[in-house]
Amino acid sequence: HRIISVMLENPNFILYAFFLALLIPGQDFLLVTKNTIQGGLAKGIYTSTGVSAAVFLHAIFASSGIYLALTSFPFAVTIIKWLGALYLLYLGFSCIK
Repeated sequence: HRIISVMLENPNFILYAFFLALLIPGQDFLLVTKNTIQGGLAKGIYTSTGVSAAVFLHAIFASSGIYLALTSFPFAVTIIKWLGALYLLYLGFSCIK
């Protein structure tokens, strides 16, 4: 609950966290690199624009209070976790085929 209270005290906390996440290379960086190498600069720019737009929307939704709704309804968090686990299993089994 300490993290939630920090978020409530500083409404820009989530935006700072997502900005920091943009600076750290990860899967999106690899995707942009792969698309740039395979499709050229234009495809890399399109991919990076899409990734940035997705992170921006995620930051807006998170900072607009969705996390408050999830903390108000703990069962929703459990449902989302199970759906995420099932999706990861689906992806794993799809890769095996």
